[in-house]
Amino acid sequence: MSALRSWLWFALLSRPSCLKKNLLLCSFSGAEEIFDCRDEERFRALGMTDKDCEALLDKSLSRADAVIAECRRLGIRIMTLRDTAYPEKLRNLCDAPIVLYVLGELPSMDDHLSLACIGTRHPSLYGRAVASAFTDRLARCGAVIVSGMAIGIDSDAARAALKADCPTVAVLGCGVDVCYPRSSRDIYDWIPQKGAIVSEYPPGTEPLAGHFPERNRIMSGLADGVVIYEAADKSGTLITARCALDQGRDVFCIPGNLGDSSAGTNGLIAAGEAKAVTRPWDILTEYTARYGDIDTAEEKRQFRLGEIPQRVSSAASVSGICVKEEETVTPPAVSLSADERVIYDLLTSGQKHIDEILRETGMPAARVLTHLTLMEMKGRVKALPGKYYSVRY
Repeated sequence: MSALRSWLWFALLSRPSCLKKNLLLCSFSGAEEIFDCRDEERFRALGMTDKDCEALLDKSLSRADAVIAECRRLGIRIMTLRDTAYPEKLRNLCDAPIVLYVLGELPSMDDHLSLACIGTRHPSLYGRAVASAFTDRLARCGAVIVSGMAIGIDSDAARAALKADCPTVAVLGCGVDVCYPRSSRDIYDWIPQKGAIVSEYPPGTEPLAGHFPERNRIMSGLADGVVIYEAADKSGTLITARCALDQGRDVFCIPGNLGDSSAGTNGLIAAGEAKAVTRPWDILTEYTARYGDIDTAEEKRQFRLGEIPQRVSSAASVSGICVKEEETVTPPAVSLSADERVIYDLLTSGQKHIDEILRETGMPAARVLTHLTLMEMKGRVKALPGKYYSVRY
């Protein structure tokens, strides 16, 4: 019997849990030996329950054979935990997926910087603009971009990497042959040509709600760090952030306005669980010693957000496939919020120290610092030595 059949049999068992399966692999030489084992007491001695044992003692290979045949038909690669091509970053997790289904060509995740770029499904126009601009620069500087292909920030980040002609990986909470969400059809068709679509679920698996928290650990597990562009206080994005922190991954957040759309990212920064970043180099500098192919010229480049479109399509065409795109209208200059306008008008009289800004605006320090950061990214304000600020003309 082929080793692949044993590994698929093991992976497809509904029980035990993925964590317990990894524990079993520590006590057996591999899935082949687990398949051959009919000693229920040995399983029980390793902490398996009655239902776990019942599943492990069912040696039917019919489902495994059906999945192998379907993967061959669809051109899907099956990568087991013991394959040399299985990413080491992911293999080291205590609940690593037993198998990965791969559509396309998985980049060498262990040899290059990889960053999971994620955020809310309901972003602001500003959040989407930041996600696209930031991801574009990160990808061009050598990072493999990982996302969940979800509507909103995730799909915007994937599109930015694809438009930059850079490797991209999407991790799904369904089979890799299932395009979810449908609005991401353009990038679903394009990603396998520049990278890979990955899942731990076999072909045909529907996108059930319970799959996505499990999917999130793979997204963060494949990455060196997680970049969160915008997330509300109770956003599902924070589940990925928690996975990343538990896995020892770095978490980076773009500071946002004091409101619902950025409450989650601002909270991670305030709790000291994430590094606040305002330009791509703030992230890349953490990895230059580890990866020699990072473009260090980014350190001296300016990062300006530029114009923010009034409307941004969630279904912009990347691959040339005809996808309906919403009309975009760009204003002549980046708009400022009411608070930002107060600070900007204050600085038009000349550069001011942060203490002067706080005193003259009467705003809380956290609010002023957040607005100054956002205005820097919009290219309207520049920070000077000694905590002074001035406008950019």
